[in-house]
Amino acid sequence: MNTVPHPDSWINYKPLPDMKGKRMGVFAHVFVNEGAQEKVKAVYKNIVDVAIEEETCIVLSACTSLVDTKHHLLYEEWTDYDEFFEVQFARTYRKGFMRWLHPIMSHPLSAEFTEILHSTGAHPHNVAQNAFSLIKSVHIASGNEDDARKMFVEYIDQVGQDSRNLHANIHQSLNNPQHFLLYEVWRDLSYLAKDDMKSERRRELNFHCNELADSELPEPAMEIFQIHYDPKKHEFP
Repeated sequence: MNTVPHPDSWINYKPLPDMKGKRMGVFAHVFVNEGAQEKVKAVYKNIVDVAIEEETCIVLSACTSLVDTKHHLLYEEWTDYDEFFEVQFARTYRKGFMRWLHPIMSHPLSAEFTEILHSTGAHPHNVAQNAFSLIKSVHIASGNEDDARKMFVEYIDQVGQDSRNLHANIHQSLNNPQHFLLYEVWRDLSYLAKDDMKSERRRELNFHCNELADSELPEPAMEIFQIHYDPKKHEFP
């Protein structure tokens, strides 16, 4: 199993040469101060409204957790990994986003980079191979959002009772309410791949996702990849 980076600063992260030209994803987690939930929505809207117009951007969602109002996630899919780092990081709106976000963060932003549906490969620094993350991106048909929220929250409640699960969360996009992002962290890859992925709980979730999904929107994307897992970045008092 390959690894993905857990950089001290995602702005300082340098991409791997062998990822040049490949499709990639970014998952940028942030916890905000109590009372800043509405402010973070405005900050995210500023970057989404501009960046979504980029030709190489496939999906861009500013997502807020349905089970923890302080946890937010910027989810991005780009057709060109190299272009993202060489061009996107130079954009003035990207730098402005960090300046707006900084005053309301309760802890530093943490990001994970991955090639969608394929792990990126070994990284030379700052990686602890101690946990596995599962990302599932789903676009729900218009009008089915309430049913989807109920379905995902019930699923998170079930997963949270599993001793092998370290963290489970469901996010809904602020700029595209039809987009949901399931984020799970597991301590045991063999259990996740051989047991949980084939469990009745998972089959039922996939069945209902297919029922509620919109075939005209981007297809579901799912990936399992190894990460550095620090409980403190997910659970704050």
